[in-house]
Amino acid sequence: MKRLGALFLLCLIFAGCAHRWREGDLDRSASDIEASLRGISTHSNANQTSNTSQAVAFLDDSNTAIYYSEAPSELGDVEEVAAFYDFDFLSTPVRTNEIQSVKVYYLDRTTDKGPQGALVFDIATTTGGETIESFVNDGTNGLTPGQYLDDGYYIDLKGSNGQVITFHSEDIDENDDVLNTVIQGQILSKDATGEDQFHGKISTLIGYF
Repeated sequence: MKRLGALFLLCLIFAGCAHRWREGDLDRSASDIEASLRGISTHSNANQTSNTSQAVAFLDDSNTAIYYSEAPSELGDVEEVAAFYDFDFLSTPVRTNEIQSVKVYYLDRTTDKGPQGALVFDIATTTGGETIESFVNDGTNGLTPGQYLDDGYYIDLKGSNGQVITFHSEDIDENDDVLNTVIQGQILSKDATGEDQFHGKISTLIGYF
């Protein structure tokens, strides 16, 4: 599978949303990414959630596209790629300044009822710990399918502890309801009053098809 790169406009939340151009490129193949995701369950020191297997099951469906990012890497440092105010939406929250490396997988599955998805975080900390967390919308957990609206793609995803987050990307094809080959993904959740809480974004997710 060929590598995919892109030149795109990036708005970093920690830079006052200043616009600048970057190249996104990872020296990884689709088979590398798939093997990495399938191998997550073998990580003996990981705090894993029960629905990681549901996320991995997306790989067996030919209607699934994989989007992937990692840091530190050619894409940038952790704070550039995983530009988050906090990770409080995880069942085991981590401090942003304690993250040594991060891998993020987004699985976008097309169905006749609408988009389904799975978002997987694999975070290694400076203390030697590892947190793996998966958020899934596969049609079995009471969530409605994703939607393409005027301001982008939205999908609700549920963690194994019941936490629901919204994955939002403005990077969609103008002529069709599909995600672009390189996207940014914003993460939101509802606070106790029902208001949207913005946690941050994955600034670069490269698609492997």
